[in-house]
Amino acid sequence: MTTGKDMQHQETGDVVIRRAVQDDIPALDAFARGMGQAHEAGYFARCLEEQAAARRQIFLAIDAASGVLAGYVQLNDYPLYAAFRRFGLPEVQDLNVLPDFRGRGIGARLVAYCEDVARAAGKTEMGISVGLYASFGAAQRLYVRAGYMPDGAGIAYDDIPVRAGEMRAIDDNLTLKMTKSLVP
Repeated sequence: MTTGKDMQHQETGDVVIRRAVQDDIPALDAFARGMGQAHEAGYFARCLEEQAAARRQIFLAIDAASGVLAGYVQLNDYPLYAAFRRFGLPEVQDLNVLPDFRGRGIGARLVAYCEDVARAAGKTEMGISVGLYASFGAAQRLYVRAGYMPDGAGIAYDDIPVRAGEMRAIDDNLTLKMTKSLVP
């Protein structure tokens, strides 16, 4: 189980990475609206309830100069994807960086931070998912550069593997699941 107790706060040059708290919900809601995300009402409050129950963690990247929320990521210790769950792999989810802050390595630092938290909790492997259409191109490249490889099960829709001949919409729910060893 990742607790993040040793990883509560990290300064990495131009950003500070820290765990989200209840007071961050308005900023997270505004961030999501600004990114055009369609989260259901109370989404981040529920995520923080899961964080309090040690099921997931939300990490924020705060721009050190302005104090603005530049990005966030979630580390889910109980992902819905059956293969990750079966093997006890935590999953990096919902990585987002505001357009004005992209190209500064913030996404890569958030992913690396999640890896450090998982490694500190004794995890030896990590999971991640990425969408398949062009809007996810930067994330696809980021994950490959970070050492993630497809898990070999093909694509999934809404965390359920897609079988040959099945038709699925090409939307945010169609993903490629990837893994990375956390052992040096």
